[in-house]
Amino acid sequence: MRRIFKTVLRYFFLLLLLLSFGSILNSSAALSSGGSPVIYYRSDQPATADDLKQLRSDDEDAQIHIPFTACGSISAQSFVNPDLGKTAECEVIYISGDSSLMVNSYGGQLFEDDTDACLLSTKAASELFGEPSVTSGSVEYNEKTYNVRGVCDYDEAVVILPAASIMSSSQNSGTSSQNSPSSANTDPDEVDISGQSADTGSQEYNFNRLIIRPDENASREEIIQIFENRSGSYTDKADCIVYQRLSGFLVLLLPVMILFAAMFRAVKFTVSSRYKPFYMAAGILGIIVMWILFFFLTGIRISIPPDLIPSRWSDFDFWGRKIAEFRTSIAHILFMSKSEIELSFFEPLAGMTGMAVIMVILFFIDLRLSRADSRRVFGADIAAVLITELTAILIMKQGTTEAASLRMIIVLWPYLLLSGFLFSPHADSALKAPSDKENK
Repeated sequence: MRRIFKTVLRYFFLLLLLLSFGSILNSSAALSSGGSPVIYYRSDQPATADDLKQLRSDDEDAQIHIPFTACGSISAQSFVNPDLGKTAECEVIYISGDSSLMVNSYGGQLFEDDTDACLLSTKAASELFGEPSVTSGSVEYNEKTYNVRGVCDYDEAVVILPAASIMSSSQNSGTSSQNSPSSANTDPDEVDISGQSADTGSQEYNFNRLIIRPDENASREEIIQIFENRSGSYTDKADCIVYQRLSGFLVLLLPVMILFAAMFRAVKFTVSSRYKPFYMAAGILGIIVMWILFFFLTGIRISIPPDLIPSRWSDFDFWGRKIAEFRTSIAHILFMSKSEIELSFFEPLAGMTGMAVIMVILFFIDLRLSRADSRRVFGADIAAVLITELTAILIMKQGTTEAASLRMIIVLWPYLLLSGFLFSPHADSALKAPSDKENK
């Protein structure tokens, strides 16, 4: 009975390990699909509409076109769903440019000239429509109706509007409206909105964030440098590619631990067989085969990102600058206040980190409990592990989590069992016929 309980507990821990790894794979795939925007914070010197117009004019005259989106925010604004009679207090993010550069939305995106449209966060959609996946309908704000184009994954109640619609609305309603930005309770990170313009009486909306999304190729660093020279924004920025690289590290954590565990067993077996030439040669050959088999089964490809390669060999300060940039990025991730765009990267990464801690603990528990010293035990382990893996995949598919790479989940633990079986101290007897005791 005790043996049965121990076996059940062992595969239960393995099931939790696979679920943790599947969650990490899924979160990493979601982060990668969002691209890697660069956010420039201009809290000290917000950009005006005239600044953006001049910047876009300079961009049109240049040989390299770098699209960007500027945004600002206003807190505690009232939105109404007239059809359902629901109201919600939401933060307004007004943008100048294409919404796809700053956020991925389901159902549709928001363009600058679409002044009668908006995007909702999942929380805002839930409060105004009763469900988080709204792709149609309308809401009212400042006595104007906005058609919902899509929903973005923000945990806070946020509504994204074109800046042009905000400006035209303020011209029509004046500054005495209850929802006027001047009466909003803004925090220091939100945009300041100045008084009325002398010409039109309209309010001047400032933009405290500029967002670009460089292509993932060798010219990424060049694109960033050109945009910084063109816009003068370079002192305070957040490059979201750091989040993706950290998530990539967490994805590789379990495969690397399994590879090192297998190699440790192989090297230990080879060293212990140093006085047996045949077994030593078999151990060396086994190490080579296990390396090749690991990368073949998992499909992992080791590559260096282009922006981590110096453009010339004599650039001796390159790595110093890269280390300084990485340290600044980590400090920003840990301590600095973040915009909604960064939070959409930070929150999944934080969840992945928690899952990685659980995964490491479960890995060493499972590693301690996994011991196959005969063909019979090894065969039973493989069968039980495959059933456990398929169970984990079915559990992930029943919920909102989809395994990003089923092959990674299916092959890793059998690979570890194979290394433990082949390079165990009983490998020579395990490969032979069952012992007399087993025959009995």
